[in-house]
Amino acid sequence: MKSNGGALACILAFNGNCQLAVRRAGGRLDLPFAGADLAAALAELEKAFPEHTSPVERFAAAGVGSAYRVFLVQVRGAAPGPEIAFEALAELEGHAAALSPALAAVIAGLGPHLVEIPYLALGENDYIYKFRPEKERNHAIYSQDPDAAELYQSRLFTDIKTLARRHERLAADPVTLDF
Repeated sequence: MKSNGGALACILAFNGNCQLAVRRAGGRLDLPFAGADLAAALAELEKAFPEHTSPVERFAAAGVGSAYRVFLVQVRGAAPGPEIAFEALAELEGHAAALSPALAAVIAGLGPHLVEIPYLALGENDYIYKFRPEKERNHAIYSQDPDAAELYQSRLFTDIKTLARRHERLAADPVTLDF
């Protein structure tokens, strides 16, 4: 089952809540989507989750007797049955004895890539920030229309922008406007 380079391909599939799909086999949890190469791992993934983002290779991990090329994807839909389930990474780390050596090795290498998981569904041209930084703002657009310029320069609009920018990078504290 080894690929040309000796490393197996492994796809880590996350749902929209950043939970990892794992395979339940008896009392053990294992990698659900692995194969000799990316095509084989992708075929396994697509049996369970036909809708998914393109796999993105992020790191390599070494397990007991095997090496893995690790790809990340985000999937849509519920787990297809009891054999595949979504688990929070914190829960998996808390139950290390139930993890297969391969799953434990891959999770151990995931740390530097955790910040990428919520953004797997975004393309490289998707804009994720509510407001552009000062140097990227196009203030000239408001000078074309006197009404728009007046609104843009108004105290109300300035206060709304200031309040929203104060919260724009705090995912745990979303923007709410209380008037």
